[in-house]
Amino acid sequence: ILFEDKVDKQAKKGLCIWECIDRIHKKGPVFFSYLYSPEEGEKHILRPCINISALKKWDYYTGETLSTGPSYDWDMATVKGGVTEEQEQTDGSVPQTLRKVVWPCYDNVSKVQ
Repeated sequence: ILFEDKVDKQAKKGLCIWECIDRIHKKGPVFFSYLYSPEEGEKHILRPCINISALKKWDYYTGETLSTGPSYDWDMATVKGGVTEEQEQTDGSVPQTLRKVVWPCYDNVSKVQ
C-alpha cells in the first residue's frame, strides 16, 4: 500500500499498488515494455516478442576463451596465485608441457584427449 501525497500522512489512508500503477500509466509510458507485443484478438495478454529481429546476443555471457572459460564465472578462473607457467620461464624457451586446455562445455572432448 502506498500513501498519497495529498492526504495527511497521519491518517495513513493507503492506495492500492495497482491503482497507483494505473494512475502513473495514464500520465506516461513508464510501465510500457517494448519487449512484449499483444497478439491479434488478445488485447489483455502479453506475449514475449520472439522474432529473430528482436534477438540480441550478450557478448559478456556468450564470449569466452578456451584457456580461461567464461569471464563471469569466478569459480572457473584458471590463474590462481598470480604466477603462470609462461611467467616462470625467464630464459625465453618454449614451455615443455603436454597439458591441453579443454573447456567442458564443448562436445568434442574425446578428440582432444
